Amino acid sequence: MRMRYVQLWFKRLTMAGESQATLYMLTKNIFQTHESYQKLGTFERVCLERWKLMNPEWNYRFTTNDEADVAVRELFPDEYSAYEGFHLGAKNNIRRCALLHKHGGFYADLDMYPVKPLRDYLPTDRQRVLFKYDDRDMWLGGILASAAGDPVTLEVAREMINRLMSGQPAPDPSNREAWMGWHFDHCGVHVYNYVYRKHEKLEDALIGADSHPAYINIPVEDVKCLHLATGCWTPSQTKPSFEEQTTYELRMIEVAKEVFGI
Repeated sequence: MRMRYVQLWFKRLTMAGESQATLYMLTKNIFQTHESYQKLGTFERVCLERWKLMNPEWNYRFTTNDEADVAVRELFPDEYSAYEGFHLGAKNNIRRCALLHKHGGFYADLDMYPVKPLRDYLPTDRQRVLFKYDDRDMWLGGILASAAGDPVTLEVAREMINRLMSGQPAPDPSNREAWMGWHFDHCGVHVYNYVYRKHEKLEDALIGADSHPAYINIPVEDVKCLHLATGCWTPSQTKPSFEEQTTYELRMIEVAKEVFGI
């Protein structure tokens, strides 16, 4: 009976001139997640403040991992105990999907440095807005937008959980190449693309969110944000010292300012 009511309600709205896109207006939330603000690096803190400064009409919501996990538990109560054992990269991908499914809005990784405000390129009258790599025919997973309740965003998270729970076990992290391939196939960009191919056209995706500050491989006017790609979630990574990392990040900020004049 309830489903029949929803169908009739939807039919009345569309007959009255409301399109499906209008029914799924994007909520103006910007989500970014991390363990805590105190653990952010220099580049990430600058990016965070820029997202807020450049988009005053949007509700910026920095969300800790623990806060995001509340949304995951609500969405997947039966699978949550297994989820708690997933690695950081897997959890981060599922967290963003859970937050967007619950609240609706826009998500970007914290190492993405915006150079244009969202109002310049992000439509809010679509159920979801996806981005693709600048130099590959694939959708990105580190930046996306979707309406609250979007079934495709839910499908991405569910597919990741299913693959992690029933797929091949993770290889030894000391074999970085094998581990990264397993990650992409079970809970990374290949999962996003597996789901999106069923529902979206790649030519409808936006470009301009995947250029590194030091090498921009598309026309500068097409860049929406720069992506440092810290890869902090990858295993067996030789990490530079704090001083080395800070020097590098400050240099990348200077490079961005030199190119974009901001």
